[in-house]
Amino acid sequence: MVFYLKKERLKNIGKREETLWQEADDNAGSRKSKGYEQAADALRQLKDYAVYVTKETEFENKLMEFLGKHGYVALKRRLKNNKVM
Repeated sequence: MVFYLKKERLKNIGKREETLWQEADDNAGSRKSKGYEQAADALRQLKDYAVYVTKETEFENKLMEFLGKHGYVALKRRLKNNKVM
């Protein structure tokens, strides 16, 4: 049952993939602690989805672009803590 619920959650993330990237971008752009946390959460969901659909390389490439725009130390720390990086 747990795997089914996780699978459904991952499918829903897939449906919202572009929205989640935009949310991460907007939240990171706020340069506020809460925004960084929300960006890290969105990116963690996107990473989980990438692993689920075996598109880790595409995720990593997009994450590098994201970090090129939002390479703030505090944000990177949160991404490491959330195992996004």
